[in-house]
Amino acid sequence: MRSLNRKYRGEDRATDVLAFPADDIAPFLVSRGPLGICLAPHPPLVMGDVVIDYRQVERQARANGNEVAHELAAMLVHGVTHLLGFDHGTAQAEADMIALERRMHELLRIEVSQFGH
Repeated sequence: MRSLNRKYRGEDRATDVLAFPADDIAPFLVSRGPLGICLAPHPPLVMGDVVIDYRQVERQARANGNEVAHELAAMLVHGVTHLLGFDHGTAQAEADMIALERRMHELLRIEVSQFGH
């Protein structure tokens, strides 16, 4: 995972999750409005890949006081939000992303006390 992070993000450190969008499809899938996002109707397609470092997730779960299964689900949600075009490059973008992730956690009944990313 560290080598993937170094190769594709230029960061020489381990990470919990990486997302690799298949194409620039997020603008066609997502419309952002006052209530968050809406997924546009679209036939099934490959959005991209989400790579999760399970060992890192286990460590984070212990450190954050979360169950491993919930931490793992939270990392998958985080990766999918990246595939949808969200990022945490600015404070506002991160706040928007976290708000969306929390709504997704509620819908999926993912209980995490703290985000690991």
